[in-house]
Amino acid sequence: MLKGMIKVLSQGDMEKLHNAALTVLQNTGLKIQGKFLLDALRDHGCKVDDKEMRAWFDPALVEKQIPEQALKLNITEDEVVRNVMLKNTIDGQFTSLDDVARTVLFAADDISGSFSGQSFLVTHGWCMK
Repeated sequence: MLKGMIKVLSQGDMEKLHNAALTVLQNTGLKIQGKFLLDALRDHGCKVDDKEMRAWFDPALVEKQIPEQALKLNITEDEVVRNVMLKNTIDGQFTSLDDVARTVLFAADDISGSFSGQSFLVTHGWCMK
């Protein structure tokens, strides 16, 4: 469906994207909608502003998560990704650019006319309850 419409990122592009994400996490931070999560992030080394409900992440804190979990759980880094990070997805997959692009195309198409003011979570079921 989307072949030719989306360019697959090179390894260099992926590195640039990764580094840009780390910069955003460090300089802009994330809005966090739960006090308990803000407290947990503070306890683990994040800078937190309770009034703004925002947390900033040191890149080193982000980068060490998978290796530390592997050591703590006595499993490989691949197993951390598969059995911890992707555990709650229905298909064991990260969301891809293609997944997001298909959702955007659906929302832009006339077929989605009954969906107005909706939010779409493109997560492979990661946050389903």
